[in-house]
Amino acid sequence: MEQIANLTKLQNKLVNELISEFTKINPKNLDNTSRFSLNTINQCMKEEENFKETIKQHNLKMIDVYVSQLEKDVEKFEDEYGTIIKIELGYSSNNNTCRHHTLENMIEVNQQKPLQNNYSSNTELFFVSKVKLYDGDSRYNYFGGMYKGISVDFKREEVEFTLESGKIVNAYKIIGLQYNTENWLHRKRGYTYNTLDEMIQSNKQIQQHIIKIVQ
Repeated sequence: MEQIANLTKLQNKLVNELISEFTKINPKNLDNTSRFSLNTINQCMKEEENFKETIKQHNLKMIDVYVSQLEKDVEKFEDEYGTIIKIELGYSSNNNTCRHHTLENMIEVNQQKPLQNNYSSNTELFFVSKVKLYDGDSRYNYFGGMYKGISVDFKREEVEFTLESGKIVNAYKIIGLQYNTENWLHRKRGYTYNTLDEMIQSNKQIQQHIIKIVQ
């Protein structure tokens, strides 16, 4: 299949996979040259299901792609700052029965509900000093200011599609990552960035807090 202009090799591969998936589950003639028939009606009755299945398959692929990006973002950060700061992604309770905004929980929720805009399923990312000693969990030393928590989530856009019947349907498509400068309780208030490095290099308050936790 011919490559689409201005897309990377990986992006072209993902676009082609999406087109292939749509063709497989929605094989009706789209050139409007076929005769309207009972078969046309049956195809239209399945169109909403096919549309949502296409977006679902796209999102399941994107979860893997952007989890890999998140892991590489963390690895890149630790390569540069790892002598003084570590990153922790979420946390689990001591009895292992409750996971609080861990990466594993974020993946699981999005795989179970791939068409929804799962705002509550983000991962909490903590910058924690490696040069200080703490009493208790350093991520929750609020008064000492010894950690900085932000939220990470899949970035989505709402897709609107008009069926042959005229019905308009909507679904959320995963298109990237978004790092929010606030924790999950205040996600609508903070500033969002596409990569961890972009957030660090662009946000003065994040830079100041990183300095604060290691001083």
